[in-house]
Amino acid sequence: MRTILCILFLLISLAGYSQNLDWFEVQQQQSTLLGKAVFWYDFDETTGTTLYDKTSNSFDGANDANVTIQSDGIDQYHFAASAESVVSDHDLLTPSGAFSIAAIITTPSSFTNYNGFIGKSNEFLVGFFNEAKLQLRLYNNGTSTFISFRTSMSFSASTEYFIVVNYDGTGDSGIDVYVDNVSQAGTPWGGTVSVSNTTNDLLIGAYGYGNGLNGKMRQLVLFDDILTADERSEWYNSGTKVYYENL
Repeated sequence: MRTILCILFLLISLAGYSQNLDWFEVQQQQSTLLGKAVFWYDFDETTGTTLYDKTSNSFDGANDANVTIQSDGIDQYHFAASAESVVSDHDLLTPSGAFSIAAIITTPSSFTNYNGFIGKSNEFLVGFFNEAKLQLRLYNNGTSTFISFRTSMSFSASTEYFIVVNYDGTGDSGIDVYVDNVSQAGTPWGGTVSVSNTTNDLLIGAYGYGNGLNGKMRQLVLFDDILTADERSEWYNSGTKVYYENL
């Protein structure tokens, strides 16, 4: 009997140790990725009207009155169709070379032609367009001329996705999209482009005023280089573990 109790105690201790290792691994992975982040929003604020950037850049956003926090095991921001958080312009917010955008998004309950989740007017935007397909647009020198990549995949409504958009700086052929860590086929268009700062503010939860996500986000990150395969996996795994441990 004493032997059985000792074995049970050992198993319980190991389970707790394993969970602590998982927690430590999450913190270590996020710390490594944080070092190459321009901004990082976890959407874990519980009060107020400020969206806080967890990087040292402090690119905090001012929330529109229609941005709300919903807690369903982990805090999430809900962006109405006419809602956004506004981040004041800065040169670092203009992706002029290689970059990655990573987001954990719950899609809207019904799509319009314009459900954007991040944008800077005449610089870049990412959102769901044209039959619930994801699209990145990069604009040339502050004009309306752009290059783009649109996924072949159509996204389901009211569904959470882990999304990574990579751009290596070479033109439309250098855009890659990953959904739940799986590469997606799509249509590149437009050739090459030179993105420059327009002094326009950055919008979170929309790509333009009135063109909001009308869905939820629980993480959004801009990286100053493309994410490698290992880094994408680290980000994906850390996000799923964080979600699991906060149920």
